[in-house]
Amino acid sequence: MSGIYIPGMEMPKDCGCCPFRHSVKDYDFCWAFRPHARLISGYGISENCPLVSVPDHGRLIDADALFFNENVIGKMMVFGGEYVYTQSAIDKAKTIIQADKESNNDQ
Repeated sequence: MSGIYIPGMEMPKDCGCCPFRHSVKDYDFCWAFRPHARLISGYGISENCPLVSVPDHGRLIDADALFFNENVIGKMMVFGGEYVYTQSAIDKAKTIIQADKESNNDQ
């Protein structure tokens, strides 16, 4: 499943203060439920909320793409009877989401 990441957006504390909330008359709708908005309560967070909180992190890569990349497989090393990725292979992996500026894991 694909989705979006909005840098700098914090997870709302409840549906009532969510930027995806839209009020029409006496009803609150959530536009994050795609393809159609869903009726929500303004209190708490809906148990079906599609938003996902992303914790502070370093550079995020697509590990599956790394695993199936033939150029990388040839550069793997055997360590303790298991194949492992070299640091250079991981460093060259495509970045999906940049590291947090505050993170100590910046690369």
